[in-house]
Amino acid sequence: MDLKVGPIMAFMESQIIGKDNVTIFTNGTLEGEALKDPILIKAQSRGFTIEHRPIARLEPVESHHTEVKVHFTDGDSSTVGFLFHKPPTALSEDGKALVEQLGLEVTPGGDIKVEQPFGAASVGGVYAAGDCMTAMKAFTNAQVSGIMAGGGVNHALLAEE
Repeated sequence: MDLKVGPIMAFMESQIIGKDNVTIFTNGTLEGEALKDPILIKAQSRGFTIEHRPIARLEPVESHHTEVKVHFTDGDSSTVGFLFHKPPTALSEDGKALVEQLGLEVTPGGDIKVEQPFGAASVGGVYAAGDCMTAMKAFTNAQVSGIMAGGGVNHALLAEE
């Protein structure tokens, strides 16, 4: 579970559906000290439910097209009206090779480290855009970061003249 993104999305969703209706599913991936993470403790203090049991499968609820039934490995289940999932992601092998070749810094999450708003990387003249430079991987974010990186490149080239 990505403790930097999952709970943030839960906090955002709670503004819409109310904090009493938010469950953070860890899918049994957290153990030991990770269970005491300040982000999870804060979420619990705000009324969020933290569900640590491993998930066996997800099933759409036929009578309510927006609901999902979460089945746990212990045979129990829970129905939710909204499900957000942040799968782990990584640069491709070619992407990793390019990052190493250019000597770019990466974040603890494995993304290319950039300066906002234009996506300037840690090596002069290199800009990154899209899913390789953000924890919030979504088409619209990737599209906007590409536009911003293009503006950054344009600005850098004009500044050289």
